[in-house]
Amino acid sequence: MKRIVGNKLYDTDKAIQIAKYITKEEYYGGTAFISPSLYLKKTGEWFLCCEATSLNYYREFCCGPQIIPLTPNEAKIWLAEKGFADEYIQYFGELDE
Repeated sequence: MKRIVGNKLYDTDKAIQIAKYITKEEYYGGTAFISPSLYLKKTGEWFLCCEATSLNYYREFCCGPQIIPLTPNEAKIWLAEKGFADEYIQYFGELDE
């Protein structure tokens, strides 16, 4: 997927996918599947590619992929919060125990 955000090009085919997190959320009348993937561009820029699919009450699908640029610190926090310890260490180094 290619998107221009803030006058910069983000291309999931040319970036490295670091981690993918899939969640399933139930809500009144349907289910939503959300799968953000963290990417790293060759230029060192981080971004999330967020894809969401929901099956609503009428059994219709709604999809809307989007790109969200992240700072290195935001990428670090995302990896930590989602439980990607190995990826965190690989890209941001060891932590004190």
